[in-house]
Amino acid sequence: MSKSFTPRGWRVIVGTVALSGLLAVLGACATGSSSGSATAGSKPAVTLHPDPAFASLPRYEGTLGKRAIVLRLGAKTGPDDGGGLHGEYQFADSKEVRLVAGDSGDNGVIELDESDDGTRISGQWVGKLAPNGDFKGVWSNVDESVTESIDLHRVKGASAAGQQ
Repeated sequence: MSKSFTPRGWRVIVGTVALSGLLAVLGACATGSSSGSATAGSKPAVTLHPDPAFASLPRYEGTLGKRAIVLRLGAKTGPDDGGGLHGEYQFADSKEVRLVAGDSGDNGVIELDESDDGTRISGQWVGKLAPNGDFKGVWSNVDESVTESIDLHRVKGASAAGQQ
């Protein structure tokens, strides 16, 4: 069973794209498969691709479970998004892309919802961002029947251009 993806988490992303453009992007992305460790259940309706809007966000590298990932995560910039975060990550082995959005709280605790199709929540992240840029946490699928560890470190000085 999947939850509906919360509009607040994606308001900034949808707000930057005209509705017709969004529908075209979603229609153009309709191929793909689900990753074994990152979602249990049905395959996503669409395949997401890296969004150039996230290319300039801070880059984190590491693992989700045993799979290598690259995360782009940064602050939302809207007036109603205090503490809000958004971005995407990509699996190194399959190049599958997932969107993430959520909030940062006290003491560096971050909670993110994940979507594998841009519409529904397919997972959740809970972890802590250390002052040195390391992120350690836990990923779970929606019903929390599958969990994986997350271990990432911020890549300092990496050029945003051309990196995925």
